[in-house]
Amino acid sequence: MSRKLIVRLKGGLGNQLFCYAAARRLAWANDAELVLDAVTGFKYDHLYRRTYALGCFRIPARLATSAEQMEPLGRVRRLIARKLSERKPLAQRRYIQQVGVDFDPGIVSLRLQAGATYIDPFGQSEWYFDDIREQLQQDLVMVGPTDQENVAIAVQINSTESVALHVRWFDAGNGANSSNMSLAYYTQAILQLL
Repeated sequence: MSRKLIVRLKGGLGNQLFCYAAARRLAWANDAELVLDAVTGFKYDHLYRRTYALGCFRIPARLATSAEQMEPLGRVRRLIARKLSERKPLAQRRYIQQVGVDFDPGIVSLRLQAGATYIDPFGQSEWYFDDIREQLQQDLVMVGPTDQENVAIAVQINSTESVALHVRWFDAGNGANSSNMSLAYYTQAILQLL
């Protein structure tokens, strides 16, 4: 029986890229098929309303079926799978949830069992995927737009000197716990563009 790694994507574009890169490396190291759960990580994201954002890349992985997403009753099924797996050593788990955002070397060296393994990572360390950097660069080539509106915008962008500035704005920014980037950050970014 062959191996299959189903990765639960979540968060914004950056978080999804980290999840993908960590899972891509683990699937590569285990000669496993990589499958993207592009639904369940966004299903209850009512605050930010984020959705799957990796469809614009040439990622060599298919999207998960509803059965692979553990649907129906996904929340309950994932909870049960996670709780049962937590009782086992990492190498015997069928559901792997990264705890916290710190690097876990056990995930990198993990040998997957035959059959399907579900991973719910953060992957926010280049140590999860540094050894497949070139492969990731090939995977993350953007696919050009095909709809009329975006084709017209792409033509306009390509005909001028264009720049992009990412704005990270989550809250009112009034307190020390704000997740926003500071005004100084944006001022410095704009100065670098001039």
